[in-house]
Amino acid sequence: MNNELDLVAVRLIKEKTYYSDAPVNSPEAVVDFLKQELSTYDREVMCVVNLSTKCDVINLNFVSMGTINSAVIEMRELFKASILSNAASIVCCHNHPSGDPTPSKEDIKLTERIGLSGKLLGIELLDHIIIGRGNMPYYSMLEEDVLPVGNMEVFKMAIEKEHQKQREKRL
Repeated sequence: MNNELDLVAVRLIKEKTYYSDAPVNSPEAVVDFLKQELSTYDREVMCVVNLSTKCDVINLNFVSMGTINSAVIEMRELFKASILSNAASIVCCHNHPSGDPTPSKEDIKLTERIGLSGKLLGIELLDHIIIGRGNMPYYSMLEEDVLPVGNMEVFKMAIEKEHQKQREKRL
């Protein structure tokens, strides 16, 4: 009989760095930050922006790469880096290679699953943004009221709190 227990350690490994001159504190800012990267893929790619309690970006995690019109998303994979990063909230982003960011029924169901899973984990889903191209550059589920109403207020309050701190520092 073997009475040994393996000790394991799980760590985040930094792979690559993306840089933004502007703070990532609104759906437009998230789109500006990610559109160049996500618009280059010829298949659906899902990523998660992990945020601190002040809505500062902790890191970015590419969760899944799918086909031209779908991607398989498992909640444990989606939230893994968020948990390891001690994220308070997340913004999910994925692209539509067709260029039309209009969400499908599956996109909306996925967003509901992410929101519910996040509530169980204590990690708030602030937005799910679909990146397109051309005249329809993105679709924000937050801005279109597809997400629960409370999320917009959480996002706005955290951003306003951070802006207030920055104003106080300048004085």
